[in-house]
Amino acid sequence: MKDWIEEKNIYDYYSWLKNCADGTLSDCFVKGYNAIHISDYSEFIVKCISWISSEIPDTDKSFFYLICNEEVMDIKSRVERYKKCWKKISDKFDIDKFELGDEFEIEKAGKLYYSGIARFKSDSLDEVLRLLKVKQRKYLMFFSNKNYMETNEIQKKIIDELVLFDYELKLDYANFFKKCVKEGNIPVRYGNVGDEAELALIISHNSDHDQNEKYS
Repeated sequence: MKDWIEEKNIYDYYSWLKNCADGTLSDCFVKGYNAIHISDYSEFIVKCISWISSEIPDTDKSFFYLICNEEVMDIKSRVERYKKCWKKISDKFDIDKFELGDEFEIEKAGKLYYSGIARFKSDSLDEVLRLLKVKQRKYLMFFSNKNYMETNEIQKKIIDELVLFDYELKLDYANFFKKCVKEGNIPVRYGNVGDEAELALIISHNSDHDQNEKYS
């Protein structure tokens, strides 16, 4: 496995963002951990966790958040309505350490989803990265010192704001980055294709987020 750290202005790192540039992200840069020729995914996860733990301080008031979106394939299915998102995920992944929020039935881009937000600490990153490896097209992750778990109204609001799909039913990352940065949070983007993988932090120079001092 060959791995490296890359740091660039957000529009240089993600050239596709230039098509929707409106100045909102002009003060942001991306810091990413990249790897190619991955033969053992466990090795990538270990190194990835070590890197992100060194970049983002783990404090009592700060958490990672994961927004899950599970598409409803059969609206008449009692099994789907019973499992929604958390029970469906727990069939294959260990989410016992997650603080799970409520589950919401949400329509996005003409599709019906069961969506929910979970909060977790860095000791759950191993399972989260394994989860994202197979769920990256419909899940979002960010880091914050704000409490989005306080009420189901707050949970529903953040899901509605961050989760948008484009005409190809792909997550609208431009919207996700903008809304997160505006709130002073750090969006985290994971992606893998074949034997390549990347975990990237989108950071604003002007953020008043406590941990941003590390990047100044």
